[in-house]
Amino acid sequence: MWQSWKAGSTSRPPTSTTFVLGPIQPPTSAAEPTRTIDPSRIATASDHVRLASIVHMRPFRRTRSASPALDRPAKDSPDEPRREPSWVEKAVGTRSRRPSRRQSLNDRTAFARSDGVPLTLFYFDLETTGDDPQQDRIVSVQYRQLGDAFEPIGPLHILVEWESGEKQIVQTIMEKGILDPTWDFVPIGNRLRFDITFLVERATKWNLLSWDTAQLKYFWYTKPFLDLQPVLVLMNRGQFVGSSLQRFADKESGSKVPILHRQGRYAEIVEYVTKEYEAAMALLNEARDVLGTLGDARRRA
Repeated sequence: MWQSWKAGSTSRPPTSTTFVLGPIQPPTSAAEPTRTIDPSRIATASDHVRLASIVHMRPFRRTRSASPALDRPAKDSPDEPRREPSWVEKAVGTRSRRPSRRQSLNDRTAFARSDGVPLTLFYFDLETTGDDPQQDRIVSVQYRQLGDAFEPIGPLHILVEWESGEKQIVQTIMEKGILDPTWDFVPIGNRLRFDITFLVERATKWNLLSWDTAQLKYFWYTKPFLDLQPVLVLMNRGQFVGSSLQRFADKESGSKVPILHRQGRYAEIVEYVTKEYEAAMALLNEARDVLGTLGDARRRA
């Protein structure tokens, strides 16, 4: 194989496919000695793919070649440093129950429970002091594990800022896996894009998270979640104005939370988020039954 070829050799093994950077002139006569090949001027096919990736400003994608030795160093090679795992490998590799990357990107049955891809559903919600994550902060975080039929499993957890501080409650919910691109924490709630974006901004502010644009795109492209907001828009005849949860459920507006927080009326905030959970889950269960009936009637065999 290629590793057995020595510098200065006049021939190469027939199994090694290479590209030569710069022409090597053949001997002009039989008397002229054969030119040796400089190893520094040899580039493998893998090297050219890497170079093209840099030129086109896109990440390199490794492909499987006929000769694995051309793509990666030998395992016992002392000269090649061990490659550090990427962010994706670190994030996904720490979870035991997860789909493969191909399955998470392309599987249209991703939200269905199967033997290989178990989903762990969680009700998830935030309360904040305002709409600007650069200036406002998180007041409380609510989450509760749910079963396949949205039935509650365990108690409703309410993490509050006035007891533990914002950094601590953000770190606690992150440890549950809400910001991992895996299937171990699939959030269910209302206006989840706002809540998760706010959480990402505040986690970054507290140096608990450091994502670049590529990592952020990968998260939004692979993270599964079930948002009630599009259902509310359809219930409102397709109109976004007036499609808030309190329009269709027995709950007050969330605009009261910043006022209650400034006044120190924390018990009322806990009461509000508890009622909001009950209202959201009641509406979600009813919407699932209605839409399920519609789906059964229109489903093609």
